[in-house]
Amino acid sequence: MPDAEVSKKRFYGIDLLKALSMLMIVTLHVLGNGGVLGMLEPLTVRYEAAYFLEAMCFCAVNCFGLATGYIMCRTRFSSHRLGALWLEVVWHTFGLTLLFYLFMPGSAGPWQFFTSFFPVTFSYYWYFTAYFGMFFFIPFFNRLIDTLGKRTLRRLVFCFVFLFTIMPTSARSDIFRTGDGYTMAWLTALYFIGAYLRLYKPAVKLKTFTYFLLYVMMVLLTWMSKLGFQILRPGSEGMIFFKYTSPTILLAAVFLLMAFEGLEHRWVKKAAEFFGPTAFGVYIIHCHPLVWFNLLQNRFVFLAHLPFAPMVFGILASAGVVFFVCSMADRVRFEIFKKLGIARRCKAVFELLGRFGTNLENAMDNWI
Repeated sequence: MPDAEVSKKRFYGIDLLKALSMLMIVTLHVLGNGGVLGMLEPLTVRYEAAYFLEAMCFCAVNCFGLATGYIMCRTRFSSHRLGALWLEVVWHTFGLTLLFYLFMPGSAGPWQFFTSFFPVTFSYYWYFTAYFGMFFFIPFFNRLIDTLGKRTLRRLVFCFVFLFTIMPTSARSDIFRTGDGYTMAWLTALYFIGAYLRLYKPAVKLKTFTYFLLYVMMVLLTWMSKLGFQILRPGSEGMIFFKYTSPTILLAAVFLLMAFEGLEHRWVKKAAEFFGPTAFGVYIIHCHPLVWFNLLQNRFVFLAHLPFAPMVFGILASAGVVFFVCSMADRVRFEIFKKLGIARRCKAVFELLGRFGTNLENAMDNWI
């Protein structure tokens, strides 16, 4: 059994992977919600190039889920972190609603202001909603992980992979209702897989380049599966492996995690320290419903009409601009929260609530 003590080590490579994953998510949204993929003719060179970028980036959400398990399985559970995260989300949801109300009359009203304070209740962001629900179970997950040995935990991971990945992909049906990965159930599976990858290293440690090469192989398999289905079955979309629960997409995320976990170069540390804290903010800002439908939807259709090389460059450049602008916007929030000591204040509030809850529980026990 691995050492169960809490680790305070910071994994800069994993933090950098989270930032890169967010850039990949923005790229997916430029391709999809931005309107590029919908305007391309199937089986053309530009169409296949765009879908190759899609295949390269599709594992990004899985990378986030794996990284959560990798880091949190040996991190002391602190409920106040969820409070600070909630405030971060509300800062952006309310602030963006206010900006749209002021500069785009008619786009926001009282209902949007009200719902901005309850992003989970009104499902503003599917990932935050799923993570919020899973967060309450993390201490129980970690207790279970501490109890299980390597062999038993490996069996549990196999059950997750077999039931949530292999069977649904083989049956081409979401058998166990994981929402093809858009649910708390899938994030839970990723949590345990990420924890296993941290606690029990592979018997043969591969070089970083080899892990990147394996990632590229999974990307090629995903992309080629779509191409093959479209050639063999004209009119078919061939999206069988373009799902978060796909075996190739899961393995692509695993290989990227293993590639980044050992990165400790000076530039990795600097990049992780700068972009890591704002990665989640990029997601919250550019996926805000008002931004999503008013500023991003079909705004990149023009890229689909460009020649091959300019189109690819335009997609990557557009994603980079969106990522950087949102990152800088969240950097402002980050510095303000730091000045105000939001994390410290949230901790104090949650400690007070914890003492109140303990006293209430003791009073109920005595009464009963």
